[in-house]
Amino acid sequence: MAGPDRFSPDDNSQLYALREGLINMLSHADYFSPIHSTIRVFDDRIEFQNPGRFAIDLNLIGKVIVSSPRNPGIIKLFRYAKLSENARYGMTKLLTWEKLTGGKVQFDSDITLSNVIFNRKNVDKNVTENVTENVTENVTERFNLLLDKIKVNPFVTTTELAIICNVTRMTIHRDLEKMKQQGLITRVGPDKGGHWEIVDNN
Repeated sequence: MAGPDRFSPDDNSQLYALREGLINMLSHADYFSPIHSTIRVFDDRIEFQNPGRFAIDLNLIGKVIVSSPRNPGIIKLFRYAKLSENARYGMTKLLTWEKLTGGKVQFDSDITLSNVIFNRKNVDKNVTENVTENVTENVTERFNLLLDKIKVNPFVTTTELAIICNVTRMTIHRDLEKMKQQGLITRVGPDKGGHWEIVDNN
């Protein structure tokens, strides 16, 4: 709210940066997609996953002032409720996360999905220790699921695997890389047009 000098003080909280991420997610979502907008909170990051690709080149995010919301009516409602910045300035507020926390904000997008990842640099070690066992179990289960899907369809895409496993494409990329390092799978051919093969260790 505006103070006596008619100026509104800047909200420099981490929550404000996350709120901008939420508003951007809802304003840019492709509501005709079967994929749903999701927010996942991990011990080291917070991920906003959205149906629909980003409207601008990822290399230009944060460097140029561009506003092209997929749902201008939604962002207008947020602006009337004073929950959103004027057009083109929301991204600047979103990127304040990096100054406030020291963690990078990552952007990932393809034709079907877009992700905004708020990395958390300073993580409570006690929290990390408590969740390690559960995370390991989840990763093992996901590896088994990925192996099953690759057996059925060696040409399965990372986007399809992300939807099946209910995680982001970036998580799938990390999983597949670890599985390659462990000698479970190998990639035959290029990223586009190639396929996966399960390594027979017998």
